[in-house]
Amino acid sequence: MDNVLLQASVAEVRQELVGLSVHRLVPHGPDTMTLLLGSGWGEGDADGERFRLYLSLLPELPLLHLSYRRTQGATQPSPFHALLDRELRGGRLRTLQKETWERVVRLDFQVRHGSGTRQRCLVAEFLGQRANLLLLDGDDKILGSARPVAGKRELQVGKQWTPPGAAGRLHPEELDPAALQALVGEGTEGLARRLSRGLRGQSMPLCSDLQRRVAAGEELWPVFRAQLDAVLQGRFEPCLYVPSEWARILRRGETPVEMQAHQEVLVSPLPVQAPPGSTEVRHIRVANALDDYRTLCLARMELEARRDSLLRPLRRELARLERLVGKLEQEGKHGVSEAQLRRWGEVLLAGLGSAQVDGDRVTVPDVYDPDGGSVTLERDPRFSLAQNAQRYFRRARKAKRAREVTGHRRQEANERLPGLRRALSDAEQMTSVPGLERLEGTLAAEGLLRLVRRQRPRRAVRRPGSAERVLPVVSYVSTDGLEVLMGRTGKENDLVTFKLAAPQDFWFHAQGFAGAHVVVRNPSRMASLPEATARQAAMLAAYHSKARGSGHVEVMMTQRRQVRKGKNQPPGRVLVRRYETLLVRPEMPFGEKGVGPS
Repeated sequence: MDNVLLQASVAEVRQELVGLSVHRLVPHGPDTMTLLLGSGWGEGDADGERFRLYLSLLPELPLLHLSYRRTQGATQPSPFHALLDRELRGGRLRTLQKETWERVVRLDFQVRHGSGTRQRCLVAEFLGQRANLLLLDGDDKILGSARPVAGKRELQVGKQWTPPGAAGRLHPEELDPAALQALVGEGTEGLARRLSRGLRGQSMPLCSDLQRRVAAGEELWPVFRAQLDAVLQGRFEPCLYVPSEWARILRRGETPVEMQAHQEVLVSPLPVQAPPGSTEVRHIRVANALDDYRTLCLARMELEARRDSLLRPLRRELARLERLVGKLEQEGKHGVSEAQLRRWGEVLLAGLGSAQVDGDRVTVPDVYDPDGGSVTLERDPRFSLAQNAQRYFRRARKAKRAREVTGHRRQEANERLPGLRRALSDAEQMTSVPGLERLEGTLAAEGLLRLVRRQRPRRAVRRPGSAERVLPVVSYVSTDGLEVLMGRTGKENDLVTFKLAAPQDFWFHAQGFAGAHVVVRNPSRMASLPEATARQAAMLAAYHSKARGSGHVEVMMTQRRQVRKGKNQPPGRVLVRRYETLLVRPEMPFGEKGVGPS
């Protein structure tokens, strides 16, 4: 997320939300969510005013802002979402911190716990592809993260959180005119890129505007200093730059339906020169500007995803047909013709009496040669010359059938190619989701949609509001926010243990009794499970076993890497190398929604 825009958004969120309490969390996908806050304390006042804090880690749309627009499409909560909801619900937002030139935001909450309170902190790191959300305890120890942590930083669960470094970039407030000039060098070409890469927390729209103004003859230092003072003094004027027709639609509170490929959306914390073909739409509040920006970007992302899902299979089918036509044409050129094979058969029959055999070849007079020459033909020594002649006739008939089939296939492919090319061109030029839906209907009527639907994309694009993949097994979330999977049949047990579970995940099964395989996901590679989660998983395995009627049941607990499949073992049967046992009561540990104790 643009750091200066993030700074403006944080200032607005701090003014509106500090002191309010979290009512609940609404997930919109694995990387997006909305925190609902209100004036109540503890569980919150259900009748109080609600505010929405929108957070997104999508690489193409990272955002944190106050939102006045409802986001549609709540999805099933991820384990991290369940952890956040359990740890933050009812908590009061005490402080919201952000260093001016860093893209890291801390939200500190005070949460009631028993007769007292405890501290929780939600850290949002907007670091491009490494963007992440982390939940910390009162000592800044990590309780969970939205994404697996990559890179050199030690950010596992239970470790101390450390802020990311600035990677050697200069501090903007420490620059003087000479240092700024040394940083950007001579000439204006690439000035914006050098500035954004060399200084902390720069805004690309502002850097690009600075480059344009310097290229137009203005002095570098006064323009840079004016932008810097506006940021330090909080004099933000959020602007949205959109095509003129979109501006009119946005003013009516609607969302554009038609979107051309060349139409871009730009949001800036300060006014800049409008890009060609764009109109400046000024907003009083950052939240309103980012609401409009998010709506437009999500609409474009949906259009591009729908278009790509149609273009990919159309292109594959078009390429396949073009390769097929080329292959069939080459076969027709290089193969022996039906007439030539029949002629060889007739020549061989006519020359049986004067044939000269030499191994696998035979030389006979060529009755079709006006000069009375001879021809040498291949023969199969296992057969007589007459039988070899019949083999030439059979090859001629086969070549005729192949020519007819090849001609029919080539004609069929050539008839379908124009329709596919037209459909591909129409899909590339389509500017709206309804238009794509109409095109799909046309393809279905012409018989082309079946080919498109048969070849599904290898990888689905996850978008906010889209349905999550449903696993064919039972899934729960423990009180510690960890995902728990359970199989109900032998085949589901094998699926859970050997297909869905990773080697570092924890595996549970009632000892000495047939029953369910239970797996606790361990993406953070913990050496041991939290005690509450381990007992819940063990109780679940005991409850779904033949020992359910017992008072207490011994349950095996080990990591998945210790479990293997024996040769010719039926579904659900496994071999366990090393394990420890837990003694638990066979009771259902999860409520109806699969989260927390029942």
